Amino acid sequence: MNQTNFSHKLDGFEGPEKNLQVIFIDSSKSTISSEMSLRSISQERWQQMLNLTACTIMSCMKSKYCTSYVLSESSLFVFDDRVILKTCGTTRLLCGLDDILGLGESLGLTPAAVLFWRKSFSYPEKQLPPHTSFEAECAYLDARCVFDKPKTVRSFYHDSQTHDNWSFYMANLLGKELAFKITFPSTFELKMHEIHPDAAKHFFEENRSTSEAKAAVDRVRSFVPEMLVDELNFEPCGYSMNGLSASASEYSTVHITPEAHCSYVSFETTSTTLSTSEMANKVLGLFHPASFTATIIGGNGVTADCFNDIAKYNCFVKSSFMLCDVIPITVWGFEINSEEHHPLQYYTSIRQSEVVSKPDSKSNPTFVPEDSISILNVTDEIETDILQWHCFKTSYT
Repeated sequence: MNQTNFSHKLDGFEGPEKNLQVIFIDSSKSTISSEMSLRSISQERWQQMLNLTACTIMSCMKSKYCTSYVLSESSLFVFDDRVILKTCGTTRLLCGLDDILGLGESLGLTPAAVLFWRKSFSYPEKQLPPHTSFEAECAYLDARCVFDKPKTVRSFYHDSQTHDNWSFYMANLLGKELAFKITFPSTFELKMHEIHPDAAKHFFEENRSTSEAKAAVDRVRSFVPEMLVDELNFEPCGYSMNGLSASASEYSTVHITPEAHCSYVSFETTSTTLSTSEMANKVLGLFHPASFTATIIGGNGVTADCFNDIAKYNCFVKSSFMLCDVIPITVWGFEINSEEHHPLQYYTSIRQSEVVSKPDSKSNPTFVPEDSISILNVTDEIETDILQWHCFKTSYT
């Protein structure tokens, strides 16, 4: 295992989130009744679960389809049949999994699938078990998801240009019936690093009363039109927002860490009101990051040209694959064009210079050599799987 020297890194907050989604079914019916709905669980009981992960509910909002919670570290969304939990910082997200599974089963629901994914951490040395490595996370999940003949899929991605990694894990707890029992709406994510200071300054306490800051927050609220909004300003800086559709089971969420040395913004939504490129341009038009990754999970897959109108950025990686032959995933990596000046590129170089720990070769495939990486412009033709995805499946019988 490679050792990393962090002596030249400034201490900062860990913005990149861990994501967990647990999906249930009522094995005797096609729909879940209100009595068996996960939404029937009280806020106090959800807080007990969150105590295990080391985060706190700050506010709550409800729609016809979902109950959302803004947390001290990111967000929790509870639907009738699934729990979506994302936490940042040094939270121990996976420590809540046993309790989530138990809550669903106490209502008479059957676990159908467990999904976990994240990008690489900015400060991996700060993470607490079981989040000290992707291997450790997989081992923790394996111990809990090996029920009666599940199939698991793990994917680990390494890109030599930015040292960003995307890690995915899915446990199919229903076998061949999974594709017929659950739906997974298209989830669009942007993970942005090195936010332009002209945008980041609006999310510091001392600037929030200015007209420019209020206009910036209004733009955040309008990333996805016609959403109910629940938002929170942190002191001395930072911002979180959950959005819920009043007429559909769609959500959005935004989390902003504005400090220059660790600046980061995440945007996530299942909304179909706007196209992917329209939403991306609105978000990028406000934050102007030096680099970002984009991910689409679920839906009907995507085409290679959905980011062709993203200006000022080069796409250096794109790849697609399937989880459990059920859920399609596509990931893009972008860097600002070399001719574009960005005031935080210094911090980009620090983040990119870190040595990335590679998985144990005994349990994971060997990485493709770094010289196989292609640098591609976003307007170039990019084919599926042009870069390496390390996927492997394990079936337990």
